[in-house]
Amino acid sequence: NGRGVLASTELFDLDSKTFSPGPKMESERDGCAAAVLKDGRVVAVGGYNGTTLSTSEVLSPASNTWSPGPNMTSGRSGCVALPLSSSRILVIGGSNFSVRSYHSTTEIID
Repeated sequence: NGRGVLASTELFDLDSKTFSPGPKMESERDGCAAAVLKDGRVVAVGGYNGTTLSTSEVLSPASNTWSPGPNMTSGRSGCVALPLSSSRILVIGGSNFSVRSYHSTTEIID
């Protein structure tokens, strides 16, 4: 894409200790955070692809595809994402390169 930001993913096999291509995300994301929910879904939040992202994507292990997830109230890159319950995620800190600021706040997405 000219910026070095990718939408590709890789899966790591613990038994063979090898990586294999995973499903492509819908958006290119650099500096995103991810959290694994109790049901096995993976949620990738924020990141940067020329603009700081407030969006998220959800990986369904059953279909091996990404789909749009809930939006955050503001763009965050370099943040931390922690699962709280079956569908809630705590997003902590990060920065917004688009306005050159750092977040000292948290938010919960569901």
